[in-house]
Order: sequence, then structure tokens, then C-alpha cells
Amino acid sequence: MEKEYLLDLHKAHKTWQEELAFYADDLTILKNRLSEVSIQNTAQEIKKSVEQFQNQFVIQKEQIDILNHDIQVSEDAIEENIKENPVASDHRKMAEKTDLTDRMETFKKLFVEMKDSFNDFVGKNL
Repeated sequence: MEKEYLLDLHKAHKTWQEELAFYADDLTILKNRLSEVSIQNTAQEIKKSVEQFQNQFVIQKEQIDILNHDIQVSEDAIEENIKENPVASDHRKMAEKTDLTDRMETFKKLFVEMKDSFNDFVGKNL
């Protein structure tokens, strides 16, 4: 478990929260595009793919919610650390209890892969 400066952890958390908000907005756009494909295509094979993407979108949204929650828990720990000892808090380090960096990188990688697959699907069926 690596230790990082409290300020650096806080900055990373804020960046991740902004990124997750972007991904949540992106999901809304993808859902709208999926609706367009679904309306314009009645073939059973297309409907099956539409349902698979709907499920993937639900899973991605759940992951966004879980990551946001875990980031907030870590932020709360930072606040508690500062409240307990406010002196020189900008020079102190704290261990990141959960490996949020790796989880964020994995989420982003999987989201991009899912989005690329979805865009290929839309390109072929819209």
C-alpha cells in the first residue's frame, strides 16, 4: 500500500469524480443512440444485440456508482485525518486503502472497449 500526500489524493479523487461524471453523461448519449438503432431495426438478431448493450450500460452505470461511492469514502478518510491533526496536513501522507487508481484505469479501459464495440454496432445498423 503506497502512501500519497493528502493533497495529491484529494486532487486525484476530484479528477476521477469529474471523469466519472463524463462517463455517466456519455452513457446517456449511448443509450439514446441505442434507442435509435432499436426503433429502426426490428430483426431479432439486432434486438438481441440491443439487449446485450442495454445490459452492458447497466453494468457500466453500476460501476460508476460504486467507484463514486468508494472515492467519497476515501475523501471522508482524508477529512477525518485532517480533523484529527490539522497541523501540516499539506505535508502528510496517507495510504490509499483501496486501490482506486488501478480500478479507475481498469474501468476506463473497459468503458472505451465497450464504447468502441457499440460504435461498430451502430455503424453497421443505423
